[in-house]
Amino acid sequence: MGTLEMSHLLGQLRPRIYRQVLSSIGDADDAEDVCQEVLLAVFRFLPSFRGDGKLTSWVYRITYNTIASYLRREAIDRSPRGTSGEEDHVFLGGTHFDRSLDLETLWFTVCRFSRELPLAQREAVSWSLQGYRPTEIARATGVCPGTARSNLHRGRVKLRDRLQREYPRFVAELLE
Repeated sequence: MGTLEMSHLLGQLRPRIYRQVLSSIGDADDAEDVCQEVLLAVFRFLPSFRGDGKLTSWVYRITYNTIASYLRREAIDRSPRGTSGEEDHVFLGGTHFDRSLDLETLWFTVCRFSRELPLAQREAVSWSLQGYRPTEIARATGVCPGTARSNLHRGRVKLRDRLQREYPRFVAELLE
């Protein structure tokens, strides 16, 4: 594979890798660094890709392992982050938002809450939000389909319960 083809391939993979890393880590600057680590690993190990499975599954596994290494290295604090103490506002990324959520705020809130999930559940939820089915998540993460479905279900339940505690009116409107 030539340099031009490799550059094109990495350019196509980068947005998907970045979304996955950002949803797992939650910090844009750190996500950029981890994304760069993943792209370098893909570049370095692409010649050893055997082609037994899909390239995206292979890249996902590299992404997953790199995220897990980052989380171990940094020992991210999993305690709930940043409410301001005010009842009608939530503190996200340096900004106060009204409790009536818009979709962008909801996305950032789900990302923030998902950082509190165990890694396997966080990964399953994150891939599901990107449109992957449990069987694809299982194949990519190297677990049984039943385990992937279980991780996805447990993660969704925890996120729903957390959202319901923080934003009961919004969740009620969403479920109507």
